[in-house]
Amino acid sequence: MRIREIISIFFAVFAVTESRVTFPFSTVVQGSGNPSDKNAAIDCPDGCTIYVNTGTIEGGILKGDGRAAFGNKIVNFKGIVGENPLEPQGYELPPAANAYIIQTSNYGGRTSNFVVYSVSRNAPNNETRVFVPQRDKDVVLDGNNRYTTILSQSSGLDFYKFCGTFPSGYPKIYATGYDVLGELFEGTSCVPVYQARSQINAEQSILTVKSPIVTVDFGYVGRHSVSVKESNGYKPHKSADSSTVYTSSGFVGCPFVYDELYDFQNSGFEDTFSMKADSFDMSVYYHGMKNPCKLKFRMNQNSYNVFSADPSFFNKSYGRGAFNVDLSWRGDCGKSPNVAIQIDFGTKQPISAKPRQVSHEDSHATSVSTSASDTARTTDPTSESDQRCDCCTKLQSELAEIRRTSTTTKAEGGFFTGWMWVAASAIIAILAFVWYRRRSNQYQ
Repeated sequence: MRIREIISIFFAVFAVTESRVTFPFSTVVQGSGNPSDKNAAIDCPDGCTIYVNTGTIEGGILKGDGRAAFGNKIVNFKGIVGENPLEPQGYELPPAANAYIIQTSNYGGRTSNFVVYSVSRNAPNNETRVFVPQRDKDVVLDGNNRYTTILSQSSGLDFYKFCGTFPSGYPKIYATGYDVLGELFEGTSCVPVYQARSQINAEQSILTVKSPIVTVDFGYVGRHSVSVKESNGYKPHKSADSSTVYTSSGFVGCPFVYDELYDFQNSGFEDTFSMKADSFDMSVYYHGMKNPCKLKFRMNQNSYNVFSADPSFFNKSYGRGAFNVDLSWRGDCGKSPNVAIQIDFGTKQPISAKPRQVSHEDSHATSVSTSASDTARTTDPTSESDQRCDCCTKLQSELAEIRRTSTTTKAEGGFFTGWMWVAASAIIAILAFVWYRRRSNQYQ
């Protein structure tokens, strides 16, 4: 009996300090300032790439025998991040029969927050870039790859000002890494917490996701961008022709890991607002929600209680009308329940939100891009007069410049331009030669 109690205590302590979630092709390990040393084992039988969101704390990867670490560090967190903290370069680990050990040291009775993402070399979408937003800065992720993954230990990530030429139903946002997206393998893939209903919807929506790792699927390979900022919690934003999302914390939409441990606490949410809408569409994904943790939703005089232990969906659509909405979820029933709500506002009417106003502090933006010509710029996520994102503006400017150049050329050269001048000159020369020969024959 004594031994059993000791074993139970050991696993309880290990669970608290480790906070590890295992996906089919990856592992996510979190630290949250717990005073115990962090030691987490990660399997890497096929080789893997390690990413971490910070290089400023004392931590690294060690060889292990599956139970305990031995030897010196293979690489520290600073070496994993590399020279650019916004886009950690990652570190390649060779295949190993035994697990590697992620270890961080305990200084002054506490450790710093961190997120480690270990993904197999055999994982899908391995060309995906990984970014880490910096606190108090809006980061503009400007590139060409279809997928972008973001690591963060903040309470939430705000996504806004999507820009691109998106296929129908894109972009999508997943509360997970790039290796388990919804179009991969049935039974081992996750559903998105946001799916755009239109181009303008993506451009005008401000969306908050509460997960240590988030992946954006733009739907195509080509020029696109999105602005991202770390936030301290949920900030509901509602405007015409946009969407808003409400999510629990963690890896929402992944039924095979919904009850695994993570460091975020499930803070509930509630919102009350009134609006006149041309349309109002609501979609809910929920899992592991028992009656005490039910989602409460009221639309005018109709009330709904949503809960289920199994992965389930709840959808409601309304035509034009006036709506009074109350939405609430407790979020204090443990870590296993998860829920994602998306509401689409098809309206040109103003929205009255209660009980609080949403505000963002002005902040500096950092541009992360594949183009060296892009520069840092300041963005305001609440500005409704500037919902068109910068890359769209650049594309429009480039088209305007082409039109201007074409117009200038025509104005300067008249009707004939380029090769047409060459052809006209040749014809004139031939006619002049023929006229000259005829005149010469007349005088002979």
